[in-house]
Parts: sequence; structure tokens; C-alpha cells
Amino acid sequence: MSQEIATHFAQVYNTGIDLLSQQMLSETDGTMLVSNDRGERIYKDQIGSVRAQEKTTRFDDVPIVGHPHSRRAIDPRDFWLRDSIDSFDKLKVLNDPTNEYAMSQAAALAREADLLAVLAALGTAKTGKAGATDVTLPAGQIVDSGTTTVGFTLAKLKQAVRFLKNKHVIRKGMPAELHCYWTSFQEDEFSNTTEVKSIDYNTQRVLVQGGVDEFYKVNFHLLDDYEDNAAGRMLPYDGSTRQCVLWAKTGVRRNWWLRPQGFVDWLPEKQSFQVGAKMSVGHSRMEEVKVVRIDVAEN
Repeated sequence: MSQEIATHFAQVYNTGIDLLSQQMLSETDGTMLVSNDRGERIYKDQIGSVRAQEKTTRFDDVPIVGHPHSRRAIDPRDFWLRDSIDSFDKLKVLNDPTNEYAMSQAAALAREADLLAVLAALGTAKTGKAGATDVTLPAGQIVDSGTTTVGFTLAKLKQAVRFLKNKHVIRKGMPAELHCYWTSFQEDEFSNTTEVKSIDYNTQRVLVQGGVDEFYKVNFHLLDDYEDNAAGRMLPYDGSTRQCVLWAKTGVRRNWWLRPQGFVDWLPEKQSFQVGAKMSVGHSRMEEVKVVRIDVAEN
């Protein structure tokens, strides 16, 4: 072969564009109440429990017992993003990135919705007639007891579920749909528990499946950090303690003003395409007793 064959060497490029690793789908979809109401702010009215009065006298009047009324307010939060594709740039690339832009933007909205759901469950809810009263998650709904030096253990999970049972969230014959959010660090830690990994206690072969999807009638969901900084934390983390959250499906509500929507527009004045996505969504914790925060050590 001629020594000058290098003159004919060619550079070959693969067709198709790969998206880098990222959380693509929402982990909170289907795990909470969902509505599609409209308005500047929406309210969900609630009625509390009453106690029956004993009848001690014949022909006495039936006592009037007033039912406690309350409501939760949900405010919309709007999100959008876009990128441009110059028509002349499209002539110079092998792969049109329009579809991949749209997929990446949809993933960004899914992560944002997950983050908002977690913040609503663990944060401050708006109550009262005008939604002007702040209600935080009480200490009685936090699994800690000074044991934040301990990771995610079976004992902590059982304690969290006991909180729900104690408040009648879980009732015999009417089991609540429970969802717990943790990171892969807690999943790995929990998988090493004897009761979890041994088929003597658990019919699920956790080590074979490579993770925990359901245990103790709780559905588990991975919410690993999107980025290693405060803005990229999906579950609150202060450098040593991670806040995991467990809720009953009826304990958190999501209202869609606008479900995630993508768009591709042609901008004639710029002779370019605009690829974007948008959504409008709000969340609220509906009842404090239906949400439990689980503090665990994570180093």
C-alpha cells in the first residue's frame, strides 16, 4: 500500500445524538392526588372529625356537634425554557438536535415537578379561609429522636409507618398507598439489612433485583441529586443528614394549571427554530399526619 494512503483517510461520524445521563421521567407521577383546576389560587376544602355524644336522658334533645372546617391553598408556579436552532447551522451538522432538545427539556420539567412535590410535603402549607396561615410539618411527624447518626434502617421505616397507623392513616381493610423517596445511598444501606435481603423474612430477592421497589407495604422511589450542589438537591441534605420523605397518596396534592407541554416554532425574523417547553403546577401537603420526614445520616 502506498505511503501516501493517509491522504485518503476520512473522518466518520455516527448518526444520532445521545443524551447524557440524567433523570428523564418523573418519580412522583401517580403517587399523589391530582387535580386540574384553574384560577389565581385554588382551595381544597376539608372537614375534620367529630365525637358522638352519649344519650343519658330520655326524650332529651339531640345535641348539635359542629364539624371543624379547614382548607388548603395551592398556588401555581410557572416554568419554561427554550433553545434556538439556526437554519444555517442545520446545514453544517449531521444530526438535527431538535428531538433531543425536546427530550432534555421534558426531563427538566419532570425533575422540577418532583422537587416541588418534595418541598411541598416537607415545607410550609397554606391554610385558613384566605390561605394566609402557615402550617409546618410538626416534630411528631419526623423520625429522628437524636438518631441522625444512623442511616436508613428498618427500625426507622417501621417507626414512620407506625406514625401513620397511629393517626388512622392506615386502617385494617383500607390500606393506604404509601410512597417513600430516598437516594441510592439509602437504598444500598437498607438492602444490607438482614430482614430485607434474606428470603427468610422477605419474598423479594432484593440482591438479585438490584434494588428495593417495595417493602413493608411501602413503595420506594429513587430521587438522587441532579447536581452536587444546593440547587441540584432533590431531597434536602445539609452535608451529613439527608431528609427522606414518606407519604400516603392522599397526603399530597398536585394541581396542574398547564401540564408539561413542548413547542417548536419557526421565527422568521431570526430564520431559526425555537424549541421549548413549559408547565404551570402547584403542590400542597393536604394533611400533616399523612406525611413523615425520615432523617438519616449520609456521609
